[in-house]
Amino acid sequence: MDIMSNYAQSVFIRNTNDDAIDLHKYKRIAIYYSGEGRIDPKYYEDMAEKQSDKKIKRMYQEEAKALKIYEEIKKDGAYIFASYKSPYKNVTRVCLAGKIAPGTPIQACLIGNWYRKEMQMSNCKDISFSQCPVLFGKQPMSGTIRPWPIAHENLKSYVEGQPLSRVVGSLHPSHLEVICYEYLRDHRKIDRLIMPIGGTMMHVDIWGINKNGEDVIAQVTHSTNNGVAQSKANQLVNVHKQLNSPTSGSNIELYLFCPKNAGNINNNSVVNVVRTEDVFAHFDKNGNSIMLDRMLRI
Repeated sequence: MDIMSNYAQSVFIRNTNDDAIDLHKYKRIAIYYSGEGRIDPKYYEDMAEKQSDKKIKRMYQEEAKALKIYEEIKKDGAYIFASYKSPYKNVTRVCLAGKIAPGTPIQACLIGNWYRKEMQMSNCKDISFSQCPVLFGKQPMSGTIRPWPIAHENLKSYVEGQPLSRVVGSLHPSHLEVICYEYLRDHRKIDRLIMPIGGTMMHVDIWGINKNGEDVIAQVTHSTNNGVAQSKANQLVNVHKQLNSPTSGSNIELYLFCPKNAGNINNNSVVNVVRTEDVFAHFDKNGNSIMLDRMLRI
């Protein structure tokens, strides 16, 4: 019987090579890069320093970074989301969610004339968009292997088969952005969006207009770090200065959504600070919110 783990990190990896099909079959992950058999990151850092060709230099640098992630997995364990080239027609990729236990060896496996560095997963489950849409929403755009803190709670919950705690901290960041937007709508602070929510602009997560046609701009964060929250408030102040120029003639309402543990925010009386716990409570009256039920469902 598999014992429930509590690993502190989650990792995303994509294997798109033709031989990734057997990796999926045997529930393993792999990195390729140079094809050399060494598994010491320092070796590849040194090799990168010797290269004059920028492309080759970058390859060795990426291999060193990837092996450092492997070493962290070997040391502490991790939850893994692995995406593979599909063996099936009309299906682009197949995915597994699982974990790698501490102490799992990093193995250099010779495939033809090429070494790939592999690790063995356990407690794997097939996963598709219909089973857990949020884990397909904001995957790393590039690279073979990347830490994936943004998806940690959701991936852990899926792998362990345990429900997410009914607290604001369990929400995926994209879901947090959505409920903050809905909070502004419920309080009649925003009437229409003029840009998609989240990820489209630096320093702006929500941008809309109120019923008077005035701009409403917000930043949203899960971070309890006061410095991070204060930085986001400062960014909003800068946005205000840029947009509320003498020539624009536009009134702007600014909002920062952050946890209570982020502490006091110096907002220069320009930024309205709303605590994410209060936003969650607004929708979770009596624990009866279909929207939150769907967001927290695995």
